[in-house]
Amino acid sequence: MELWDYKIDKTPEMTPEVERWFLERRLNYGHFKKIKLTTIKKYWQQLKIDPAMRQMLANFIKKYA
Repeated sequence: MELWDYKIDKTPEMTPEVERWFLERRLNYGHFKKIKLTTIKKYWQQLKIDPAMRQMLANFIKKYA
Protein backbone atom coordinates (compact mmCIF):
# COMPACT_ATOMS: atom_id res chain seq x y z
CA MET A 1 0.00 0.00 0.00
CA GLU A 2 1.29 3.44 -0.92
CA LEU A 3 0.13 6.50 0.99
CA TRP A 4 2.31 9.15 -0.56
CA ASP A 5 0.59 12.44 -1.26
CA TYR A 6 3.52 13.79 -3.27
CA LYS A 7 6.15 12.65 -5.72
CA ILE A 8 9.81 13.43 -5.20
CA ASP A 9 12.06 12.32 -8.02
CA LYS A 10 15.80 12.60 -8.21
CA THR A 11 16.15 16.14 -9.52
CA PRO A 12 18.90 18.74 -9.31
CA GLU A 13 16.76 20.56 -6.71
CA MET A 14 16.93 17.55 -4.35
CA THR A 15 19.06 18.90 -1.51
CA PRO A 16 20.76 16.57 0.97
CA GLU A 17 18.30 17.69 3.66
CA VAL A 18 15.29 16.81 1.50
CA GLU A 19 16.85 13.50 0.49
CA ARG A 20 17.50 12.59 4.16
CA TRP A 21 13.99 13.63 5.21
CA PHE A 22 12.45 11.60 2.38
CA LEU A 23 14.59 8.57 3.30
CA GLU A 24 13.55 8.83 6.96
CA ARG A 25 9.90 9.01 5.97
CA ARG A 26 10.16 5.99 3.68
CA LEU A 27 11.98 3.93 6.32
CA ASN A 28 9.68 4.89 9.19
CA TYR A 29 6.54 4.10 7.20
CA GLY A 30 7.86 0.86 5.70
CA HIS A 31 8.03 1.89 2.05
CA PHE A 32 11.32 0.27 1.05
CA LYS A 33 10.98 0.26 -2.73
CA LYS A 34 13.75 2.04 -4.60
CA ILE A 35 15.87 2.68 -1.50
CA LYS A 36 19.52 2.08 -2.24
CA LEU A 37 21.83 0.68 0.40
CA THR A 38 24.40 3.34 -0.49
CA THR A 39 21.87 6.06 0.37
CA ILE A 40 21.14 4.49 3.75
CA LYS A 41 24.86 4.25 4.49
CA LYS A 42 25.39 7.86 3.39
CA TYR A 43 22.86 9.24 5.89
CA TRP A 44 23.14 6.55 8.60
CA GLN A 45 24.51 8.85 11.32
CA GLN A 46 21.90 11.58 10.69
CA LEU A 47 18.82 9.36 10.30
CA LYS A 48 16.08 9.90 12.87
CA ILE A 49 14.27 6.59 12.64
CA ASP A 50 12.60 4.19 15.02
CA PRO A 51 15.21 2.34 17.16
CA ALA A 52 13.81 -1.06 16.17
CA MET A 53 14.05 -0.10 12.48
CA ARG A 54 17.63 1.08 13.02
CA GLN A 55 18.54 -2.26 14.62
CA MET A 56 16.84 -4.23 11.84
CA LEU A 57 18.68 -2.22 9.19
CA ALA A 58 22.00 -2.60 11.02
CA ASN A 59 21.54 -6.38 11.07
CA PHE A 60 20.58 -6.40 7.38
CA ILE A 61 23.59 -4.29 6.42
CA LYS A 62 25.94 -6.45 8.49
CA LYS A 63 24.66 -9.63 6.86
CA TYR A 64 24.21 -8.53 3.23
CA ALA A 65 26.51 -5.57 2.65
